[in-house]
Amino acid sequence: MVSSQEGGEERSNQDLARHIQWSKAAYEFSGQLISYASAIHRFQFRVFSFSIPLFGKTGRLLRWDRCGIIFTKSFNWYEQQDTLFDFFWRLNYLSDVDRGYYCG
Repeated sequence: MVSSQEGGEERSNQDLARHIQWSKAAYEFSGQLISYASAIHRFQFRVFSFSIPLFGKTGRLLRWDRCGIIFTKSFNWYEQQDTLFDFFWRLNYLSDVDRGYYCG
């Protein structure tokens, strides 16, 4: 669930509805993404992980943890290639802890 400190649960549901158009396919796809993220966290020692779903020419950067998900605005990765390049460049130079691996 996505939440806001200002408006509580009611505001968070409005924000979520504004960012995602919920069709049957969207529900199925989000369930698939959740199952992938759950498997990663179940079989790897991770505190959080990243994923990048691409929908045609648009995509989002996702950060998963055990409490939920944080996602970016949808962007056109075909025209805004710098967004993906910058993300991967930064990810490459992070330490294992900063990439979400549990080192405790």
